[in-house]
Amino acid sequence: MKIDRFKYYSNDKYGNMLFNISRCYNDMIMAKRLVNSIKESSFDSDSIKISYTLYISKLYFGHLKEALKLLDAIYNDNNYKKYFCTSKTLKLMDEISNEINFEDGSLNKKYLNIRHDAFHYNMLNRQAIKTFEQANKQLYDNGFKDIIIEFKKGIYDYELACDVLTLTKYFNCDKIPKEIMILYDKVIKIINTILTDICIKN
Repeated sequence: MKIDRFKYYSNDKYGNMLFNISRCYNDMIMAKRLVNSIKESSFDSDSIKISYTLYISKLYFGHLKEALKLLDAIYNDNNYKKYFCTSKTLKLMDEISNEINFEDGSLNKKYLNIRHDAFHYNMLNRQAIKTFEQANKQLYDNGFKDIIIEFKKGIYDYELACDVLTLTKYFNCDKIPKEIMILYDKVIKIINTILTDICIKN
């Protein structure tokens, strides 16, 4: 299917929003493919696999957080809602409205601020230091007593799984909650529905 660029990305706020929706969808699909690729890929070592898995997890959480912010912009603006949403889309969005609106008890509020911690390095405020201290102690108490650092030819190469600290702050050394993966798929479905409807309309 080919659509004239200016019919699809109209030269206004709706075209700009559609551009953002398209980027979000492509990024989320790519992150999901990368997560799925972990099982099928071969790695030089288990250490590399662990670091790769943690990095991909950060992308996964980050894209989900940003996608919910994007859906919030559409869901809570009558003009965007009218332009982008059919009754089917609105029904899907209503099902996760607590996540879109960042309500108490939502997975978004409970877990997804990890997006901020995962990609910001200037975390020097008192609260960031306090949560770091708690997570570091929790890892130690759960048996992660050693830091493993790789050197190559006498030069620092990398620290194995340093991001496990970031995940510990949110997931308490447990597995990533299955509900987050379910939410991720719901968000992809909503965005896919919006894009499919727009393509058919144009």
